[in-house]
Amino acid sequence: SIQTMKLVGASWGFIRRPFIWQAFRIGLTAAILAGGILAGAMYWLQYTAGMGEVYLNELVTPEVWIVTLGTIFVCGIVLTVWSAYVSVNRQLNLRTGDVYLK
Repeated sequence: SIQTMKLVGASWGFIRRPFIWQAFRIGLTAAILAGGILAGAMYWLQYTAGMGEVYLNELVTPEVWIVTLGTIFVCGIVLTVWSAYVSVNRQLNLRTGDVYLK
């Protein structure tokens, strides 16, 4: 009977997990690259382009650096993981007939 049948297959969480972890790694890598590029650009502006005469350290305090880099890390990771979650859920909600091209 239908009541005694058990469903066979992976849970949505099991399917979703590798995509979420991959998105986390991509977001972390992107955040590190963005923070590095920002730090490199600030260094270049102060010491190469400005010949040491531009005092960005007075404008950009350590607190500003911490908040900015923290925001880059959090947004980079959270937005990437959330996007992967939404995308995977959209695919999981498709009916079998909608998965294939017609």
